Amino acid sequence: MRFALLVLACLTLAGSQTASAQVSIAPLGGFRTPSGNIHCEEWQIDAPRKTELRCDVIESNVPRKRRPASCELDYGFAFMLSSHRRAWMLCAGDTVADPAHTVLPYGKTWRGTGITCETSAARLRCVNTDGHGFELSRRGQRTF
Repeated sequence: MRFALLVLACLTLAGSQTASAQVSIAPLGGFRTPSGNIHCEEWQIDAPRKTELRCDVIESNVPRKRRPASCELDYGFAFMLSSHRRAWMLCAGDTVADPAHTVLPYGKTWRGTGITCETSAARLRCVNTDGHGFELSRRGQRTF
């Protein structure tokens, strides 16, 4: 599934005032693990140097983390990694899962813009240039 190239974002300013800002989001491509359980999509946001990688775990054997009160959507299956900050778990109502994604074979490496991912039969491990990242598998997920 590909998402729109241009998104209109609303920013909340001081109390009830709102303003609109245009945010340019361009998909750069994606991959999936051979099992098809993890799908990832890289995005360029506003500038060539700001990229993010979102990975979704389709099925997991671990209980999902408690959803924060601020999240009204699904929580615990989607993970995001920016090229220059710590990884985090997303509050999301969609998915980046796409059967057309290229399969990243076990033992191979994917290189994006400031992010590298390695896959094995046990897990997918993605790290940015600052050493932050996540490890995802059916048996567990952790950010670092």
